[in-house]
Amino acid sequence: MVGSVLIIVFSLLLLAYWFRYTCLLLLNQAEEEIPAAATQEMAQSNHLSFVRVRQMLREGSQDLSLESLHGSLKQDYKVLQYLVRHTPDLEMTSFERHLLDAHYRIMNLWFRATRRSSASLAHKALLEMSSVVFCFAREMGRRAESPSRA
Repeated sequence: MVGSVLIIVFSLLLLAYWFRYTCLLLLNQAEEEIPAAATQEMAQSNHLSFVRVRQMLREGSQDLSLESLHGSLKQDYKVLQYLVRHTPDLEMTSFERHLLDAHYRIMNLWFRATRRSSASLAHKALLEMSSVVFCFAREMGRRAESPSRA
């Protein structure tokens, strides 16, 4: 009985590690692949603020309102989710999209849990959420630049 519980716990820990590692790998790959100018152009054309939010989070200024940044990211995420779901021919597989969607939701919960107790943890959660939004925006930017678009 104890052995079964240990195996289940160990398996769940390995699954969580795999999930986290895979999501971070997808996010790092997204940031390396597309130029920042193309992503900024896509964000401006769709009135998205994630580029500004990412810049503010990376600068780490003391007067950040994490709640307002969180609201901006949530709005951008909703817009990009709609665009991603209704755009054919994306290079991102459905599995990758679902993984990143789950990662965003987990980081959103983590932000909510830590926003009052630890500003640094909430800040990191927002930064990862902005990376997911960036990844979806990258896919939309890639789609917009493809020569086969109608």
